[in-house]
Amino acid sequence: GGVMARILGALLCVAVLALSLTPAYALFGLEGSGGTFRYGHVHYRALDENLVEFTIEAAYTRKVDTSYFYGTALDGFAQLGDKITMTGRETPQFDFGDNKLLTKLTMDVMSYSVRENFVMGRVVVQHRYDTPNNAGNPWLAKFTGCCRSSELLNNGDQPWELIAQVDLSKASASPRVSVLPVVSVPMEPDLQSSQRLPKVTIPATITVGGEDPPRTAALHWTKDNPFDVGNAASFQNGFTSLSLAPFFDKDAIKCCTNRAAAECAQWVKDNPSVSPGCFARLLTTDYQGPATAPDAATGSPAFTVEGWVQIQNPQGGVVMSTGKAAGRHTCTNKGSCQVALIYIEVNATHVTVGHEHALDDAGMEWELNTVAFAVSSNAQLVAQLSDDGFYLNSNKDSTLVGKFVHVTVIRKSLVGPSHLEKTDNEREFWFSTYKVYINGFMLEVAKFPFCASGAVCSNGARYGGFASKDIVATQGCYVQNTAVLDMKRDNGCKVELTIGESNPVPGPRRAKVRIAVVPADDLSGRCSLLPAQGFCNDNFGNETALLFGAYRGAAGDESYFSGLLDEWRIWNGERSRSDILNAYRRPIYPGMSDNYGDPTIVIDANGQGKLIEPSNYQTMTALIALYSFDWSKSTATDPDSCPASVVGCMYSKIIPTFPVKPAAMADITWVTYWTAHVDVTRKGVKHELTDSSGVMFFKGGSLYQVLDPSKGVVTFQSRPAPGKYQVTVQVAAKQGHPSVPVDFIVDIVDSIYDNEQLAYTLNDKTKFPFNDYIPSLSFKAPVAALSDDMSMVEFVNRAAGLDLDLYDSYSYPKKARAFAGFGVEVTIVGLDYQGVQARNLLVENGGDQQPDHANSKVGFSIGPAPDSARFTSVKDTNPSEMVMSWTPCASELGATIVCMDAVDYHILRSANGPIEDKVDNPASSNMRCLNFKVEKDPVPQFDMGIPETLILIIGREGKIELRAWDDNCLDSVQIDLISNSSLPPGAVLDAQAPMGTGFVNTNRRLCTSVMRTMRWTPSMKMGGFKGSTCFSARDTGGSHSCGAEAVAHTSQHCVKFEVQRCKYALQMDQQLQEISALFGVDWMRLWSLNMDITHPDYVVYNQQVVMVGHLYKVAPNERMDRIAHRLGMSVQQLRDLNYDVAASDALLQPGQELCVVPNSCTGLKDTFYSGMVYKDDKFYAASKTGQ
Repeated sequence: GGVMARILGALLCVAVLALSLTPAYALFGLEGSGGTFRYGHVHYRALDENLVEFTIEAAYTRKVDTSYFYGTALDGFAQLGDKITMTGRETPQFDFGDNKLLTKLTMDVMSYSVRENFVMGRVVVQHRYDTPNNAGNPWLAKFTGCCRSSELLNNGDQPWELIAQVDLSKASASPRVSVLPVVSVPMEPDLQSSQRLPKVTIPATITVGGEDPPRTAALHWTKDNPFDVGNAASFQNGFTSLSLAPFFDKDAIKCCTNRAAAECAQWVKDNPSVSPGCFARLLTTDYQGPATAPDAATGSPAFTVEGWVQIQNPQGGVVMSTGKAAGRHTCTNKGSCQVALIYIEVNATHVTVGHEHALDDAGMEWELNTVAFAVSSNAQLVAQLSDDGFYLNSNKDSTLVGKFVHVTVIRKSLVGPSHLEKTDNEREFWFSTYKVYINGFMLEVAKFPFCASGAVCSNGARYGGFASKDIVATQGCYVQNTAVLDMKRDNGCKVELTIGESNPVPGPRRAKVRIAVVPADDLSGRCSLLPAQGFCNDNFGNETALLFGAYRGAAGDESYFSGLLDEWRIWNGERSRSDILNAYRRPIYPGMSDNYGDPTIVIDANGQGKLIEPSNYQTMTALIALYSFDWSKSTATDPDSCPASVVGCMYSKIIPTFPVKPAAMADITWVTYWTAHVDVTRKGVKHELTDSSGVMFFKGGSLYQVLDPSKGVVTFQSRPAPGKYQVTVQVAAKQGHPSVPVDFIVDIVDSIYDNEQLAYTLNDKTKFPFNDYIPSLSFKAPVAALSDDMSMVEFVNRAAGLDLDLYDSYSYPKKARAFAGFGVEVTIVGLDYQGVQARNLLVENGGDQQPDHANSKVGFSIGPAPDSARFTSVKDTNPSEMVMSWTPCASELGATIVCMDAVDYHILRSANGPIEDKVDNPASSNMRCLNFKVEKDPVPQFDMGIPETLILIIGREGKIELRAWDDNCLDSVQIDLISNSSLPPGAVLDAQAPMGTGFVNTNRRLCTSVMRTMRWTPSMKMGGFKGSTCFSARDTGGSHSCGAEAVAHTSQHCVKFEVQRCKYALQMDQQLQEISALFGVDWMRLWSLNMDITHPDYVVYNQQVVMVGHLYKVAPNERMDRIAHRLGMSVQQLRDLNYDVAASDALLQPGQELCVVPNSCTGLKDTFYSGMVYKDDKFYAASKTGQ
C-alpha cells in the first residue's frame, strides 16, 4: 500500500554510446505534445589525460505517447531497470564543445513514479579532448533539447540548454548536485521570518582528489540562465567589418545554385543554400534564371536578418549595413566598394530599413531608399514595452531605449517594370519590399499599401503599386511577350503584398533588358536581364564589407552606433512569424536537432541539401551565418592584460558561431571568410553582459537569486504565485573555476503553517479539495554526537536507551559519519495529520484522535542514491516507515547525499462503492537530505600510556594493562598476542573487557574501548630474565559485501620484560630463614646482604624487597664454572640465580652481571693476585689473563 517510493539506484550505470557527427535518424511523436523535461544535471570527472567521463542525469514526464518511453511496467511504460531513449519536440543531445556531438541519448532508468508521472535516469559517456581546455577557455559541453514541462509558470514548453564547463588544468572533477526533480516549498516556509520568502537549499559535493582521506571542498554557487546566453557586444562608436569580396567570387556565386561545380567546397556541395555566394546574390537582388529558361528563376528572392539590440539613447543608430570596409579611406567606384546593399537602423520609436540605389548609369549619385516601421503601430508591442513586470528596471514607456528588443527584418525581391518609363529594351527591373518584427510583433509602415478599387484583398493583404493606375496584375510582372509588356507599361503594374509588407522600393540593383553585357563604364549596379551564366557578372557591391554598428555608405555621412548587440542571424529565405517566435528566445547552433532539423540545412526527399528558391522560400529557411558575440567566439585586443572573457575588455575580431569547420573538412577557406574584424582605429567593441531582465532568452530572470555564493540556497526575490517554476544554477569548486549546471523545478505550494497542528495547511481547495495538510518527513537512526564536531554525528550500534530521534536534527547540511565496509540504517518516517483537528487532541496527548490511516497514505520520493543502497517497501500507511540500509565501500569515500520527500495520498470514499471513490492531488513535504561522510575504516589504536618496558622482581606480580579502541563505533576490537609471539613463562592474559576509564589518551572512543591485562609473577629462577612480547589490536575489517576490501586492520604494541637479579619480593609472613632455604643460602649470609634488616628474626612486611645475593661483574675470559668454584658455589646454584646464563663451560661476556652468593667456607682462599706486589692496573689485568 501507499505511494510508490521512488528509489533511485545505480550511480555507476553506464550506457555505451556511439558518437556521430550528423543525425542518422529522427525521433518523432511529440510534435503536438506539451513539454516533458523536468530535471537535468551534468557532472564529470577526468579518468586520465584529457579523457573525461560525463554523467547526464535527466527526468521527464513518464507517460508520453511515444515508443521511446515504453517499458516493462504493467502500464506499458518504463520502470526501474529499463532503458529509454530521450526524446521530445526537439530531440535531446549532448555537444562536447569540440565539434563532436552525441545525437542519441539512451538512459538507464533509476527511478519512476506512477502517481507523480515522471521517470528519471542517467547516461554515462566518455570523451577524450585534444587538449585540457579550449585555448585557455573552458570546453563548453552542452545538454540541449525541447521542451520544458508545460506546467511551468516560467519557461513552460521552452527548450533547455545546460552547459558544463570543462577545464582540466583547473579541476579534474566537477561538483555533483543531489536534488529531487521537483522540490516542493510551502508559500510561507517560516512564519517567524520577516521576509517569509520561499527558498530551496541545493546539496552538492565535490571530493578533492589526491588527498588521503579525501575531503569535501567548499563550493561556489551562482544563478544561471535556462540558456547559455553568453554575453553581448558593446558598440561605443566602434564597428566590425567583414569583407564581402570573397562572397562575390565567381566560384562562390556559381556554387549557390550549382552544387556540382568543381569549384565548390564539399560542405557547400552538401548544403548549397548557405554558400557565401548566395548571400552575395541576396544582397544584390540577383534573382533571375538562366538565359535558356529566364522564367525559371533560381536562388531565393528573400532573406531574413534578426538579432537582439539595446539602444542607449533615443537616437539609436545603424546596427547593420554594408559599405566601405574598415581601413579603406577612399572609394572611387561607390557601386563596387561603398554601396549600402542593406540598411537597418533602430531608434526609440522606429525601425528604419532599406538600401541604396544609383540615380544614374555612371554610379555617381546615390539615394538611400528607406521605409520606417513605427513601434507604435502594434498595440501588443506597446503594452509589452510599457510593462514593468516584463521589462524590469527599464524605462516605463513604450520606447526602445534601454531595453533589449529582438528585431527581425525580411527583404523580398520583386520582379517588375519601373515607374520610370523607358524604351522597351531598357527598363528598370528589380524592386524590394520589407517586413519588420520586434519581439515577434509585426510592425506597420507609416504609409499603408492600398487595396485597388474593385480588387479582392485576400487575408488582409494589400496591393502595392509600381505605378499609379489601379489595374491589378498577378504576382510578378516579368514577361517576355512585347505586347503584354506594352500593355503593362501603359496600364501600370501592381503586385499583391502580404500583411505588413512595405510598398516596393527600387533596387538595390538596376537592370537592362535583353542586353547580354552591361557596358564596362556602367557603375550603377545594372545587370543584363538574360546573362548566359544565369547570374549577374559584374562588380556591383563586390568590394563592400558587412558592417555591424556603422553606416559607411555611398549616399550620406558616416554614422556609428552606441548600444549592445547579441545573437544576430542571417537566413536564406523568408522567416515566418511562427519561425521567429519559435526560436528568437533560445540559442541555436548547427546540427541542433533531429526533430526540428538542423537550422543550417534543408534536406530534400533524397536526403540531399535542398536549394532555397521561389517555390519554397516562404516555407523553408537555411541559416547562412550566426554571430553570438560571445567572448568564446572572440579575440581580445590585448589578451594578456585584458582577455576576451573579462567584461569590458576590447575585441579585435568576432568569429561566427556558424559557419563552423565541419569535422574532417580540409577546406575551411569560405568558413574563415565570415570572421569579422573590429576597426583598429575606432576600437569601441567590447565584452559586455547580456540581458538579465528576463526578456531575452529566459523569463523571470530576477525571480530568484543565490544570495550567498558560498551556500547553495536559492531564494525567491518576491512572493510568487503558487505553481511550478524552473530554476537553473551553476556550481563550481570555487570562484573562477569551471562550473556545472543543475536544472530543476520548484513547486511553490499555497499553504500556511498551522501552530495548532505543527504542520502546513493547504489553502488551495481547488487543487486540493479534501487534502488538508502537507505531510512531514523525519529520520531515525542509531547515532551519537561527536564531542569535537557539533555539526556531525556518527553511526553507532543499537543499544538500550539510545535516542534514535537525535538523527532527525542532523540532516543536511549537518553530517553523519560512516565508514567504508560498515552498514548503516536509517528509518524514514512520513506522517500526515489528515483527520486531526488539533495536536492536543491526539491520542498520545490525551485526546481521542489519530491521523487517518485508512484513507490516507504517505509514501516517499527518493533522489539519487548509491548503487548498493537498499530501501525496504513502505511499512504501514500513516504514519509510514521505510528503511534505507547501505554499506559504503572504499570507492564511495567522501560525501554522499541522498535527498527525499514524503508524498501523501488521500481517498474520498463513496457510498456507491470504490468505482466512485475520488483521489486528491498529492502534496509533498519539504525536501530533506541525508549527508553521509564516508571515511576509511580506521586502524585500531593502543593507548599511548602503555609501557614499552617492564622491570620486574622475583615474587612480585607485574602487569600490563593493554588498552585499545577504534574510531569506528560500528566496529569492534580484539586484543591478542601476535602469531609469532609468546608470553613469558608463567604469565597469563586475562579475558578482554569493555573499558570506560583509565585511558591516557582522552580522544579515545568509549564506544569501542577495551582492555586486556597481562599478569606475571616471576618465579625463583627467573632472575636475569630478558624478553619481549608483542600484542595486536585487531578490528573486524567490515562487511564482506565490499569484496576484497574487507581486510582486518591491526595495530601492534610490544613490551620488553626484564627481571632484576638478586632481588626478591617477600610474600606474606615470610622470614629470612624461609627465604634462605628457597635460594640455598644460610640465613646469616642472607642477613648480611640486607643491612636494613636489623634483626634476623623480625617478621618483614609483604612485598618487601630483599637482596638474595651479590651482583658480580664478569671480567674478561671468565667462565661460569670457574666463577662458581672460586666463590664456593655450585654451577647449578649459579644458574638458578641467573636465568640468562649459558652452559657451564661457555665464556661469559666481559661486563656481564651475575647474581652470586659467595661461601667463604668453600670458596678459594687464594686468587691470581695472591703474593703479588701492586704496581698498576695493567699489571693486575696481565696477571689474570696470563699476558
